[in-house]
Amino acid sequence: DFNGDGHIDIVIGNGVGVTNQLQINTGNGTFQIPIDLPGGNRETRSIVAVDVNGDGYIDLIIGNNNYANQLVLNNGGNDTNPFQDAVGLKVGAVLGMVVGVDDGDDVGGHASPNRIEVSEDPKSPPSAMITSS
Repeated sequence: DFNGDGHIDIVIGNGVGVTNQLQINTGNGTFQIPIDLPGGNRETRSIVAVDVNGDGYIDLIIGNNNYANQLVLNNGGNDTNPFQDAVGLKVGAVLGMVVGVDDGDDVGGHASPNRIEVSEDPKSPPSAMITSS
């Protein structure tokens, strides 16, 4: 639910030449016209929806193949375009992503520092990291 209306919305990751899109659920079995997400045309492989910054709105971490990965922050859930411009993360070939919590708090919680790590090789340290407190 990206706009806080209680209805489950849909994010669609597309291939090269087509922008990723958000479809807002109207609550009556239909969806609004798709909203193009910031960041342009990417070869998206994986999307994780999670409140990264603890503001109560669901943000997106987008893993792309051969294009910069993205962190797209939800700026408050308005229906016209709830997302601000994407922040680019290191280029890599992302095939999947997982969000995990090891402290019993959500990723966007305010109780303790949080960290998002991106690694291209499971045997190597992270190649990109986002931290917040």
